[in-house]
Amino acid sequence: MKRILIIIMTGLFVMSLSAGAAWANPGNAQKHKVKKKVNVMQMYKAQYKAMVDGKISVKSNKFKDTANYFGASSVDKMASLGLLAGYADGTFKPNKNVTQAEMVAILMRLVEVTEPKDDIEDEDEDEDEDEEFKKVPGWIKNQAKLATDMGIINLNRFHSAEQASRLQTCVAFAKLLDLDPVDLEGVLPFKDGLLIDKEDLGYILAMYNEELISGMPGGNFNPNHPITRGQMAVIIERILEEHHVDLDTIDDEEFDLTDLESDLLDEYDEIEDVSVDNITLVGNEDEVEVEVEVDPFDDDDWADLSESDIEDWVKDLVNDIYKELSKNTKVSVKILNNNDDVLFEFRKNGSEGILVRYMDDDVDDLANELEDYEFSFDNDEFIITSIVYNEVEDDIEVNLEVSDLDSNIEDNLSIICEKIAGAFQYAADADPEMIYIYVYDEDSDWLMNFQYEVE
Repeated sequence: MKRILIIIMTGLFVMSLSAGAAWANPGNAQKHKVKKKVNVMQMYKAQYKAMVDGKISVKSNKFKDTANYFGASSVDKMASLGLLAGYADGTFKPNKNVTQAEMVAILMRLVEVTEPKDDIEDEDEDEDEDEEFKKVPGWIKNQAKLATDMGIINLNRFHSAEQASRLQTCVAFAKLLDLDPVDLEGVLPFKDGLLIDKEDLGYILAMYNEELISGMPGGNFNPNHPITRGQMAVIIERILEEHHVDLDTIDDEEFDLTDLESDLLDEYDEIEDVSVDNITLVGNEDEVEVEVEVDPFDDDDWADLSESDIEDWVKDLVNDIYKELSKNTKVSVKILNNNDDVLFEFRKNGSEGILVRYMDDDVDDLANELEDYEFSFDNDEFIITSIVYNEVEDDIEVNLEVSDLDSNIEDNLSIICEKIAGAFQYAADADPEMIYIYVYDEDSDWLMNFQYEVE
């Protein structure tokens, strides 16, 4: 039985989405026109470059509690730049969670903004604004106003004292950097991405494509997990070092891949008993997309291949691409049949790790992966304790544990059902018609049932 196999990249964490995301679209209505200046960001980038070049010294092991922390170097550099600070006792507390107010304060240090003054001030508007921000602490109020005007946060869902989630921070950084959301195409670099709202997923993919975030062990975003002080330091350093390559600045004509295509087809003309008709490469030394066309004769020939047969063939193919281009080249591979149906997808992000996905993943495998998944809303958290797909009736039974019931319970359950249905439709090529939800409290006492008809 085929399964989803993801060996996700190690290193910097990946953030993920909660259904109650606290960040607004920059295109939403704005009260004030705000002009962003790049000089502050460029100043920090220049200082960072000077630091890396040895022109500015960095005191290593600056804090007592970061010697064994994976991001100690990032913490030291960001503290030396004045973007982050430690505590009076000489510690940094890298694993301490960051509040939403602290997150906004850190983000706003990276950009200087000015609010144009009208010739005639609108006193009524000022009074309305003060009323909106009355629950925001005074020390962060100005930064929160600016972040709201810039479309980085939605004040209605900004809770200054609550923990900032990985998703919230990732989306906020993407909007601060003016990254355009990326449309979903092909394989996701994380398993729980199928349950993420499309718009927020677009910002996360933008951060991923810019190499500002990568994966976690296990292959999930873990959207509701908090962001820590040390993780913030790592992200900011990656922004300042500008290590990623802008593919738009590279002349693709300098990279003629025709000869490599021919050589690969000569060497890899079969996957066991399945003939390979064509291999097409598009890209350059930094990133290349590979399409492999196969002629499986009938479904049985492809089905007879083991997972290891396919993976070993693709890995050998990718290694030969590395020999010709670079070991750091990002390589994505699609295997298609004569009808252009995608049978297999593969991604190798340079030397960091791989992601593999079969197109005939079983519904039971996906159900197992979705167990223990958490959905977070404003005040409530739902956890999938069990999920079963009935292939005879094409319905899904889900047991949910909830921390509390509020007036929006049915709306929240509808959102959960929509995301679950989408996951099975995309990942397992299933066609669920009904979803039955059984809601329990934290003591396993039944609270309510809910039915959802899938559109």
